[in-house]
Amino acid sequence: MLLKKYQPANRMAIFPTSSRPRFQATVSMTSRPVAKLCWAASVLTLALWLPLSVQAQQKVGEIWPLSSARISAGSWSEDRWELKLSWPGAAALLVHVEDFDAGRGRLEIGGQTGRQGSFWSFPHPGEELMIRYQPNDRNDRSLPFRLTEFAPLASGSPGKALERPIASCHVDDGQLELVGQSSATVMILYPDVVLAQPVWLTCTGTYVTDRLATNRHYVITAHHCLHRPEQAQTAQFYWSRFGERFSLWSWPASQITSGAILRKTVVEAEGDASLLELFQAPPEFVSPIRINPDELPLGAPTFTFHHPDSSWMRFTSGDHVAPIRGVETGIVINSQFRPSDYYYKITEPVGLTDYGSSGAGLRSERGLFGVLSYGPPVSCDPQGRHGVYGRISTFLPRVQDRLWNNSAGSCSISPLASNITVGPAGTHGAFPIQAPSECRWAVAADSEHILVSPKSGSGNALITFQVLPNGQFEERLGTVSVISEQRRVIHYAQVGTSSAPLYRDVPATHLFFPHIQFLRRREITAYGCPEPNAYCPDGRMTRGQMAEFMIKSLLGSQFTFDWKPAFLDVPETHPAFPYVQKMKELRITDGCTATSYCPDEPVTRGQMAAFIIRAWNVKNGRDSRASFEFQSQPYFTDTPPSNIFFSAIQKMKELGITSGCTLTEYCPNNPNTRGEIAVFLSRGVFALWEGRPQ
Repeated sequence: MLLKKYQPANRMAIFPTSSRPRFQATVSMTSRPVAKLCWAASVLTLALWLPLSVQAQQKVGEIWPLSSARISAGSWSEDRWELKLSWPGAAALLVHVEDFDAGRGRLEIGGQTGRQGSFWSFPHPGEELMIRYQPNDRNDRSLPFRLTEFAPLASGSPGKALERPIASCHVDDGQLELVGQSSATVMILYPDVVLAQPVWLTCTGTYVTDRLATNRHYVITAHHCLHRPEQAQTAQFYWSRFGERFSLWSWPASQITSGAILRKTVVEAEGDASLLELFQAPPEFVSPIRINPDELPLGAPTFTFHHPDSSWMRFTSGDHVAPIRGVETGIVINSQFRPSDYYYKITEPVGLTDYGSSGAGLRSERGLFGVLSYGPPVSCDPQGRHGVYGRISTFLPRVQDRLWNNSAGSCSISPLASNITVGPAGTHGAFPIQAPSECRWAVAADSEHILVSPKSGSGNALITFQVLPNGQFEERLGTVSVISEQRRVIHYAQVGTSSAPLYRDVPATHLFFPHIQFLRRREITAYGCPEPNAYCPDGRMTRGQMAEFMIKSLLGSQFTFDWKPAFLDVPETHPAFPYVQKMKELRITDGCTATSYCPDEPVTRGQMAAFIIRAWNVKNGRDSRASFEFQSQPYFTDTPPSNIFFSAIQKMKELGITSGCTLTEYCPNNPNTRGEIAVFLSRGVFALWEGRPQ
């Protein structure tokens, strides 16, 4: 199937100057040679990587540690302590202050007064940054703060190298009636790590109000920009209006605010959006934009204000166009499918987005509808110039306690639908949603061969679905997500045109037939079934067999591992040895004791839940023990919050990986069978793989 490829509309940054200057703190100190090597390697790597990957980044500036030796270059002069930092060739400098006790004195950084606690200073233009501290007590020569990091910003910009020769086609005058709405657009400067080097990056965001216009200050941007709490806490927000041409390092201090709380973020596979709540109100001239919970109509004219290349505000306009099923149902980025139910495709013949435009708000005269996630290559040819925007309609239900003023926990909506197996001819049907009248929800097909309608709304509704015919030889998996404060997933396992059993003891009538077939075609098998050409679906699953199934599902048959045994009871001669070793390395298991794995013991359904959720994290690029949200009210009567596996079992239910052993029970202490693990792995690892190719 042909699916159109798009470039990312990425966060923006500026490379340092071509030659690495020496770091100076009163006297010059040569930078580390290894840093030069890493920087050169990063430039080469990013140059090759930028046009393709959603995670590509360009740097505004690198972050370097400030050692005690460098701080000691500061000196007292009468009643004031001073330190001058310099970086030849820098366009601006900023420094990280930690634990400042403002009650003990006055701290000035580049002429700006420091605030209580820990913070990054605003960028100070030029190659030098003067830090001054004056204590309230002239006899107190101790410093009530720590200077920990330092960042030079540079003025070069490869992101503009493509645009400058074609600047004449970059029409961004904007319509006069729209310019008044431009103040809600904000440039965001925030820290991240690229190729193991801490850096500063920029994106665009939109200042929004909640439904009741309360005195809360929110910004929506892209997940691939800000997605960690520490990024939000140290982010800086640069406010302006269309036509004001400030540079990042000469922005008026009165138009900069600092810090936010990350309230919610969703990954690219689910719309690529983050909601931040600001610590400070924006300047008085800034007016928020109203979010629109509805779907953007086809053909609706749209516009976007954004900060490409961390430059002054620019303008882009376009129209919402429909995806063509089978050709442009979704978008493929590096062979990873992004379903259209989470995104809008917008033709944009006027204006150009560029690196740094990511997170910009898709607007119409009716409010905010989307968040910029991917953009086209910079080109004067208006044909084929499309922006891809995450839908606000699928993001709003997750943050309705913030933006729709519903009480937190009051909008947990459960779809009255079941996981089903579908024949190659496809199927159609409907299921109800029961919800309080004010509660928002969205429904999204996470696979391009499933259609759902309606896609968003509030209160009670009947959702219709259609699974299209499968003309392929193999089985395929598909999901539908019902999104409110939590995401609930419904799984559709569809057989292909060949229903010939691959195992003699798993006929086409077997309950787990499509899932076992799916794993077999991917050569995901495990020792433990003694009969030839058999799967033993009803056999009890041992911990050793489970390790082989799981690691093959995550990594295939070729992977590296440590040959030094991690557990005393799993020597090199054990058939599960390489898989148990990798399970330990990935922290999917800690063993049954500190020194044993118990490879021949059965796996309980409770243990399996923990293993599957950890594998789900790993498959999606997270640490196996990464935290996740789950409903606190138990889904199963036999799995209370006191159960050690409660959180994993709750998440298994929400992700549709399990429906329990009965309508009301999970049976956490029952042994897991080889047939059940096929279902758990196909749903938890493959159907919910955010980067799955299509």
